[in-house]
Amino acid sequence: MSARGYFPRFCQLVLALCVALGASGCSEGASMQPAAHALPGGEVVELPPASDRYSTAARAPAILGGPTAEALANDVSKKLAARGDHAIPDGALSATGSALMAAALSKQAITSAASEDAARRFGFAGVLLSMATFTPSGESADAWQHAIEQIPRNMPITRFGVTVSQSGR
Repeated sequence: MSARGYFPRFCQLVLALCVALGASGCSEGASMQPAAHALPGGEVVELPPASDRYSTAARAPAILGGPTAEALANDVSKKLAARGDHAIPDGALSATGSALMAAALSKQAITSAASEDAARRFGFAGVLLSMATFTPSGESADAWQHAIEQIPRNMPITRFGVTVSQSGR
């Protein structure tokens, strides 16, 4: 089966607990300009350039992947609010999602270490708590909800990232 048929729509959700670094030299979040990144099977994801510094501030663009990603981010915000969290979307985490989606589509293993490395590459200064890679219209459409539910309620989620492939598949 081709990658095109196997990944009808591919999304990535990354949840994080932001850890404040105080006066450690972190600056305000800078805007990252994502570029199209072609993958095997014709899929394309937005992949921003790496950051030159860590930041505790959310980065822009906060959500990657157009209207589908915006709708999913809205659902994630509602789910987080329902559990009492006041999380905001963070472009560094959405960029992390893009990198992890690119790795998954390229059939690379997605490990905790690789996820943390990707988050650092895009300047995220917090702790990754959970992530989900899924096809919204498939059997795993509710994977993002399970990613949230596996985090104990006494661990506040303050940032999240959402990315959807450009094709919307």
